[in-house]
Amino acid sequence: SFHRTSIARDGEALKLISISTWRFAVMLWVVALRITISVILLVAGGFWLSNTSELEDLLLNCAALAFILQVDEIIYKSLTPEIVKGIVKRLQPLPLQKENVIRNFNCWPVLVLLLCSSYVVWMSIE
Repeated sequence: SFHRTSIARDGEALKLISISTWRFAVMLWVVALRITISVILLVAGGFWLSNTSELEDLLLNCAALAFILQVDEIIYKSLTPEIVKGIVKRLQPLPLQKENVIRNFNCWPVLVLLLCSSYVVWMSIE
């Protein structure tokens, strides 16, 4: 069914009630695009940095990669109208689902550590 995007006031803050199907589809497309770009940058940047032998070049390449990762924020800050920035700033955070915890142990940090360690080992082998 078709939903309209609706926002309610909660004092000074704004609360997102529902989002239209069209906006949700565009949001999913943007998220998929950002994930794809992030993975490409992770792999290409890892190879690029692992093939740098001089410390001076390594620091310069790290700074260049950090700049590339921040381009979307620079574009948002420079091209988004102030009224939209104000609305986004006033929006309350969306509630998150409760994390899965097994016997008071959260598995996500361990999984992230294993993935990062595997990536570093993979980059050092290549």
